[in-house]
Order: sequence, then C-alpha cells, then structure tokens
Amino acid sequence: MWSYSAFSNPCGCGWPYVQPWYPAWPPPVYLAWSPSPAWTPKQISANTAVPSAEAVVGGAWQAGLSVEFQADSGAASPSVKVTLTDADGSSEFNIAGFPAGRHARRDFIAALPGAKLMLEAAGATATLIWFEFGA
Repeated sequence: MWSYSAFSNPCGCGWPYVQPWYPAWPPPVYLAWSPSPAWTPKQISANTAVPSAEAVVGGAWQAGLSVEFQADSGAASPSVKVTLTDADGSSEFNIAGFPAGRHARRDFIAALPGAKLMLEAAGATATLIWFEFGA
C-alpha cells in the first residue's frame, strides 16, 4: 500500500522534506559568440551552346556532388560526363542514352577541397551541384 512515509523528513519530526538539488557540473561558460561557417551552394552548368564547364572545390570539408541533367529535344544520343581530378588521380562518370525528362544523381561521389571538376554535356543540359562548408 502506498503511503506518505517516503516523503517524510529523515529526522522523524513530521515536516515534509525536499531533497535539495545540486548540479553535477558548474553552469556552462559562454565564450564570445562567433558565427558558425555556412554551407555555400556551388554549381556549374553545361549545355549544347557551352558544352563544358570547370570548377575547383573549396571549403574546409569534402563535398558531395550531385548532377541534374535533361536531354535536348531531338537529341539522338545525349550524354553527360563528370570528371573529378584530385591528388589521388582522376575519375570519370559517364551517363549516356537516358530517356527524355529531367534526371538526377544525388551524392554520387565526394570531392575533397582542391579537387578539379569538369562537366561535359552532349545533346543535353546538365548542372553539377555541391555545397562547400566554411567557404
């Protein structure tokens, strides 16, 4: 059976007893506020009129690359090529023969700061998108 005896004063005098609360750690010390670095969106585009574009990844962390592309109307064999060149070498990603409509490949590779990006499009419009942290 439940009773109030659990809340009684340890001295037995009958007055309610409340255990004082003592924090385990001292209160936090707030240093001078400084704004945090932001994620900055970056992009390069290529199409039939401008078939290639280049950029260098900046920022302080690696960037996840995403590409959006769409075939030009009447294009026989549209293709998009993304080339990533960094200290470890070069990687190429070819996307060809895609149907009409807008397509996307999200976060298909990560690029370190200083990596060189090249986007090429033939019979298509493409945009390479990434976010730089602390740029």
